Formats: sequence, C-alpha cells, structure tokens
Amino acid sequence: MGFTAFAAKYGGRCGKCGASYGTGAMIYARRGGHAYHAACTENGNRAQREVAVGAITGEKGDEMKEEKIILPTTKTPGGLAETLAAAVEPYIKIKGDDIRAELDGRLTEIEERIKSIRVPLTVDVRRSGGETERIDGVHRQFPALLKLVQAGMNVYMHGAPGGGKSTAAGQVAKALGRGYGHITLMPTTTESKVFGFIDAQGRSVETVFTRGYVGGDVVCMEEVDNSSPMIQAFLNTCLENGHASLPWGMAARGETFALIATGNTCGRGATLDHQERRTMDAGFADRFVFLKWEYDETLEDTVTAAINPLAGPWVEWVRRVRNYADAHHPRLKATPRASFNGARLLREGFAAADAAEMVVFKGVEAAVMADVLRNCPLPSGAMVPAVEAVL
Repeated sequence: MGFTAFAAKYGGRCGKCGASYGTGAMIYARRGGHAYHAACTENGNRAQREVAVGAITGEKGDEMKEEKIILPTTKTPGGLAETLAAAVEPYIKIKGDDIRAELDGRLTEIEERIKSIRVPLTVDVRRSGGETERIDGVHRQFPALLKLVQAGMNVYMHGAPGGGKSTAAGQVAKALGRGYGHITLMPTTTESKVFGFIDAQGRSVETVFTRGYVGGDVVCMEEVDNSSPMIQAFLNTCLENGHASLPWGMAARGETFALIATGNTCGRGATLDHQERRTMDAGFADRFVFLKWEYDETLEDTVTAAINPLAGPWVEWVRRVRNYADAHHPRLKATPRASFNGARLLREGFAAADAAEMVVFKGVEAAVMADVLRNCPLPSGAMVPAVEAVL
C-alpha cells in the first residue's frame, strides 16, 4: 500500500525522524500506520507524483476521505516545500506586478490632484514708507483693482452677486494702510445720508463719505446702479474737481481718497435679474473706470473648506447648478454665497436637500427644481465634520 498525503488533524511525531509536527502540517502515512514528514518518505523527492490528499474527519478508526489532485513538477531537491514554492512563484510575481501597477496608478492620481490644487492669491504690498503689508486669500482680480486705486482711479466694480466685491474693496484699504468706509445706496437715499448736514444746534454732522473724502480713505459705495440721479449728479463734482461743496462749506479732497463703487449691472439699466436697476448718467459713468468682477472658484473652494472641510462635494454641486441654470434657467442663481451658506448648514447637520432648498432654490417653481435636480443630482455622503461633544 502506498503513502497517502493529508493535512494532520492532530499534532504528532514523525515515525522516521522523531521530530514533531503540528495540526495542519502536510504529512504522509499508510492507512493505519505511522505518519511521516514529507521529506522523510521516498514520495517527498519524486519529480512528478499523483497523490491523494485526505483529511482526518473523526476520531480514531474513522475512515479517511480522499480527493485526487496533481501536484506540479519540480527538479529542486527538498521535497514538498520546494514543490509548493515553485508552484506559487508565478502567481506571487503576477500579484506583485498588479500591486506595483496599482501603486503607480494611485501615485499618478495623487500627483494629478496635487497639480489641480488651486491656492488663492497672497499679495505683498510695499508701501511708500518701506513697510510691507501681506494680504492672504485675495480674489484673482485683486491685483488689478489695487493697481487702479494706486493709480488714482475711481473704480466701478460690476458683476453678479456674491463675488466678493465689497470684501476686495476693504482689502485694498488694508493693503494701502488707509482708512475704510462703506455705504449702501438706494433710490431713496437722501443727500444728507451721503454728504452730511447741519443739525438744529448748528453742528456739522459728517458721514462715512465726507470723513473719507477729506481724510483720504478708501470708501466703498455699494449698489451705485440703484442710486438716485440726484446723488450721482452731486458726486460728479466731488470726483472730478478735487473739492466738494458740503453743507458746512467747501472741502478739499484728500490726496489719497479713492472711491470704489459696486453694482450688479454695468450701469445700462434694468436686466432680467436686476429689474430695479437704473441707467447711469453718462457724465457720472465717465468718472469711473469699469472693472467687470467675476467669480473666483479657487477662492470659493478655500472659503468653503474653511467653513466645512467636508463640503467639497457640495461646492462642486453648486457650480454644476450654476452652469446649468445659466444655460436653462437664468433667473436661478447659485452664487458663491450658496456654497458658503450651504457649507454652514451641512456643518450643523442639515441634509443636502434641505440646504439646497434654503440657499439655492429659495421657492423656485417645482418644475424648475425638478429639472435642475434631474440634471444635477444632489451630492451624497457625509459632509458633517466630526466634533467633540460639549458637556
């Protein structure tokens, strides 16, 4: 009777060399006889053999179940271990090649992502006194705005809502080391609100504009395309002649005064999105250089990530909606503010669908919302940063 190879169910000792073997070790044995290490039998060195691999299935006396297999050929001495090593070597090599290929692919992907990372601008401004002011996280058009103000120009920034126009105006003031004032104009804004007045006690009551005008500050006037012709006409003299006739007398324009006006239109009158905007008087428009202010997606990414580091899928969705709506539903606006405010809502645990309703759709017709969501599905996955519980 020949030898039968099987995995040991129990540990024991080799009947030839006396060394022990453990459970699961491949051993050779005659049925009912002693067990031997593979290397201790004549079968262990055969170049090609057919063996029956069995497993002990019960207590002593139980029959052994056998299944016939063909082990691969090896000319290397040393028995079954070398035979198995030779058998699996090609598969190990293949697996290793697969792993290397996958790693190469992952590294390439990481490199491409690193290349695609966009960092907002940081601007260093050297002032006349020699000191340097660093402004981090500025809009990509900020350098152009800064140069225009440094050149002594009055600037009218026009563009869609939420682009950071007034923020950029404040950064210009900081970069140049000047004071900063801010005022919003409306059709009902009065002269006294902008140019001051003398009260009942005869005291001069100054405004943001008059203080900035005389003091050489940067003044931001928002919604200029929504202001009254009366305000525009009065500003004409202030901006062109170097002096202003204020209620308490003539005032000279400060040497470093700069006016940055903002609006959502180019001053040509009402649009589909801004139906109450007015046409600028040609003389008033002539006092400004016009700078079309566009969205800066790099800055949008950075601000959103600072609010909610997991809101990347959200801001990508807002942009898809923005592009789709511009082409198919121009009254629907998905501005960078929708990215920022949505990130805040997601951070607080609101569902993406709720955030979308509150900061993007805002009561838009159901058919429009359905069409947008069909073409721009909401992002899925967790977008709520882990926070420690406050006890």
